[in-house]
Amino acid sequence: MWRVWKCPTLSRDCKRTLFQATVGTVLLYNAETWTTTRALERRIDGKYTRLLRKALDVSWQRHMTNEELYGKIPSAMHQLRERRLTFAGHCYRCEDQPVKHLVLWEGRAGRMLRGQANRMTYVK
Repeated sequence: MWRVWKCPTLSRDCKRTLFQATVGTVLLYNAETWTTTRALERRIDGKYTRLLRKALDVSWQRHMTNEELYGKIPSAMHQLRERRLTFAGHCYRCEDQPVKHLVLWEGRAGRMLRGQANRMTYVK
């Protein structure tokens, strides 16, 4: 891909689209099933930004806001959140699979008052 990233005739928008289609999908492959912490989310976002800077041939010394750098493409964590919601919806609609019970989890902790129904909650 270095020939594409170094090509002076390609516009930045075209490079961003190519980046999202190639590098972004590989970086976030199956990421909706990962258990992430805030530190891991920061590392993923940082790696995504560094790779995008490399693809657009923008030095780290050049001060550029993320909005200018990303353009129209969403950040890595925004894409990950969308993928998780899509995956959760897919699991919820799948009636005959046990994964539905993992997405909608019945809490057993604490005491329930008389007359209250079990409430299903989304596991965060």
